[in-house]
Amino acid sequence: MKAILIAVAVSVGLVGCAAPPPLYTDSGKPEVSIPNTNRRQVIDAIVDMAHHGDARVKSATDYSVVLGRKMDGSSAGDFVAAVLFGSNYDRTPEARTTFNVLELSGGTKVYASADLVTNPGSAYERTQNMTAGKGPELMNFLTRLKARFASFEQPAAAPVSTPQALGSSQMIQVHQPAAAKPSPGPFSTMAEELALRDMCTPVGYALRTGTSQAGDTYRVNCMGGMTKEYACAGQSCSPAR
Repeated sequence: MKAILIAVAVSVGLVGCAAPPPLYTDSGKPEVSIPNTNRRQVIDAIVDMAHHGDARVKSATDYSVVLGRKMDGSSAGDFVAAVLFGSNYDRTPEARTTFNVLELSGGTKVYASADLVTNPGSAYERTQNMTAGKGPELMNFLTRLKARFASFEQPAAAPVSTPQALGSSQMIQVHQPAAAKPSPGPFSTMAEELALRDMCTPVGYALRTGTSQAGDTYRVNCMGGMTKEYACAGQSCSPAR
């Protein structure tokens, strides 16, 4: 029975027996640089993103944010975590994520780490570092965090052509408006969560690829080269037909 639970734990990323894909960052660990920001802006954004998820903010300082989620749900990951990491004192462990935020020249840098905590909130806490196994999930969060600030950047104004006198031999330059590029949208987080349930580990954030009266279309790039398409409208998303 224990061997089965360990196998399930590996499949849901609770233990580090399976080698995770490499992270192409400076340190090889989950991190992101966000230009033209300060610590306060980034920390506020992390707290806001947490309130839209199922984690709660345990602490927030000028340099870090700690999120916690009691693993008491009905998912396979929560069940296995309770069996492997629960105790007689407290059978419900906690998934804890820490974001350390540094203000550097020209912006900020955010480092993320994940721990699974036995006996959370007590004097008998024991922690198991899960950063390696949770690397893709942490990078997905950091990528979406950076995208929040990129989405507020104003596009550069198109150059204005100087009117030429009638009969002038100089060619008048006509500037066509740039085609809209796929970008994050209001349903990006929902599409990414749906992709995770569809056995797709998102790489980056969900991109809005189309808008119509019926709703928006989002594309999620998955690890391994696959993609998922979702149609989103109202308060829900579903696989695009």
